[in-house]
Amino acid sequence: MCNLTKTNVIYNFRKKDILNNGQGAPLAPIYHLTIMKEKNIKTPCCVINIGGVSNLTYWDKNKLIGFDCGPGNGLMDMLVQEKLKINFDKFGNIASKGNISKYHLDNFMNNRYFKLKYPKSLDRKSFQKEYDIVKNSDLSLPDKLATFTQITIESIKKSLLLLPKYPTNVVICGGGQYNRYLIRKLSSELMSVVQIIDELKLKGDLIEAELIAFLAGRSLNNLPLTFPLTTGVKKPISGGELYCIK
Repeated sequence: MCNLTKTNVIYNFRKKDILNNGQGAPLAPIYHLTIMKEKNIKTPCCVINIGGVSNLTYWDKNKLIGFDCGPGNGLMDMLVQEKLKINFDKFGNIASKGNISKYHLDNFMNNRYFKLKYPKSLDRKSFQKEYDIVKNSDLSLPDKLATFTQITIESIKKSLLLLPKYPTNVVICGGGQYNRYLIRKLSSELMSVVQIIDELKLKGDLIEAELIAFLAGRSLNNLPLTFPLTTGVKKPISGGELYCIK
């Protein structure tokens, strides 16, 4: 990549964290913290990124905590990609026409991951078994999508209860912020003021790219990227490797 762009590249942000007993994820908390501070969001507060997996960053002016909550858009996206050959359920329109299966919701939420204390992390395939059970059930497609949506919501709700204090404010970023059905339901079920990141006059589509640039800058200055309560690393630690053009 650096030879193609003729630009030095910083990469491999997770390696040093893992070598120091961290899980290598999530990497976003230090950037989310910067957003919360710059926007003067009343604490305790959270930024919740709903991508393929949902992850949160918590800040109360004392503790910086970050971990993966559970499924984000990933299960919903996989289902419509397979069944309808479309990338995602736009605005959650199909899911909004469905009914939630309490049986499948309860079964899914029995996964031991939701009982684990932080720090903890996932990948998109972590719930493949539970996904297949819902996918192969006799529920209608709207019912399956409504159930997956509620699973995302329930996993966020459970995650907030693990925190030292329940957040006063929650900011949502990631692709999930555009799922109107998801955001509407989430806002009604959380005991927090919920905003999407675009309401803070930040470009939600650019947050992940900005995160990588932010981490690169911290890496160049040998500043910590990960922390004991975000990845489980022994102590705050920098990371990343610089590859220079030849």
